[in-house]
Amino acid sequence: MPISGTDAHATADPTTLPPLVRRALAAARRHGFAHACRPEQGRLLYAWAGGTRERIGETGTGCGVGLAWLASGAREGVRLFSVERDAERARLHWLEHVALHTVELRLAEDLATLVGTRRRLAPTGLSSSSE
Repeated sequence: MPISGTDAHATADPTTLPPLVRRALAAARRHGFAHACRPEQGRLLYAWAGGTRERIGETGTGCGVGLAWLASGAREGVRLFSVERDAERARLHWLEHVALHTVELRLAEDLATLVGTRRRLAPTGLSSSSE
């Protein structure tokens, strides 16, 4: 969990961030969540996700900044699995996002997992605005 990862994005040019990342950062800021991944970590997640063919899993969704980088880099049809103890925080914007087909699985009273499949609405790159 990076210290001040959310704040580290403040110096990034917003036009270089994928739309899903911008949305997740906005949610993190609104909710005072400081521990998002740093921009350089996010770009690594984006590149890594692009090479994945079937499934990506992560734990500690937080407000979803790391998950947003992964989802933005993932190919169409790649399944994304994320586990977060704070179910309210995890579902801030993932369950109804148009770029993802997402369902929530309640594992326990204080544990939820989100399972999403990446949808491609249009060709995208790091600065796409169609998501």
